[in-house]
Amino acid sequence: MVFDIPSSVGIILLATTLFCVITDFVNGKIYNSVTFSIIGVGLLYHSFFAQGHGFQFSILGVALGFALFFSFFALQAMGAGDVKLLMAIGALTGWRFTLGVAILSFLAGGVISIFLLIKHERFKKTLKSIGTLLWTMVVPEMKMQTPKIEDCLLSPFALPLFIGVVLQYFKFIDIVSLMWKF
Repeated sequence: MVFDIPSSVGIILLATTLFCVITDFVNGKIYNSVTFSIIGVGLLYHSFFAQGHGFQFSILGVALGFALFFSFFALQAMGAGDVKLLMAIGALTGWRFTLGVAILSFLAGGVISIFLLIKHERFKKTLKSIGTLLWTMVVPEMKMQTPKIEDCLLSPFALPLFIGVVLQYFKFIDIVSLMWKF
């Protein structure tokens, strides 16, 4: 079970992620001043306050947030702000909540991506590109074809992160507990 987040931490969590959605859509950025401040708040809160769970609880959330999203940043599939935002979420909520948010945000991002591909009439073209990419991985004689970044349909990832936070915070689904059952 995900630990019960104190309401003060919940307000900071929801306000921060919502603010980052707005700045990501308006300016195309998630600001370091926001993410690093929240990382600091999370580390301090869990280290020094009675309801905190300790420095280790918070730092594990930060480390997991980094570990889960850094490879996507390295592949240019995600911005550095998205990585730091998940790290900030981890500092406030610990590793288990952060894992749930990451999984739910990928699911939400997938749904949003499908909607955008249909809206921009690129769904069939994208499926064909994925099929071609998979086929070139199986057939050694074929040259692998990867899409060019300028051909990709990009979308800010702060919104799927916010959706993941809301779903996890309000306990609509505890995806981590569901995974542990299997």
